Amino acid sequence: MNTEPEQHKAAKGLIADDDARMRHIIRALILDLALEIFEATDGQTAIETYLLHNPDWVTLDLDMVPVDGLIALRGIKAHDPLARIVIVTAHDTKAFREAATQGGAIGYVLKDDLSKIRDVLITSFASRKPDRLSANTFNKQQNKLKPNL
Repeated sequence: MNTEPEQHKAAKGLIADDDARMRHIIRALILDLALEIFEATDGQTAIETYLLHNPDWVTLDLDMVPVDGLIALRGIKAHDPLARIVIVTAHDTKAFREAATQGGAIGYVLKDDLSKIRDVLITSFASRKPDRLSANTFNKQQNKLKPNL
């Protein structure tokens, strides 16, 4: 049963991690926060998938090859400065946290405490502005405003 308020649901999300088990775990934790979730196995695929589907949020692993998460973060942000990207990693170092923050990530979640992904995304949804909503979400909201004729 979905206990999250409807405003905490995004139209689309993207999970980028080279470990299929990790993608599955993240998907299970946040499945109710998106209508559609895409997956990528490396940073380059994450950038391409982002450009193709324009998701409302992204989770990015740092440790992917051939293109890592920090490069993907910068690549996505270059195309969409308003992109909501959460870094999900096992690397708990000041240097990586600073690089993620400087790159524009909205959150940094350690893989040993994945439950925090929900908190970061829900907080992000609460602060989002209409100009960042995907076309699907915007159209859905507009349809709710139309009178029934």
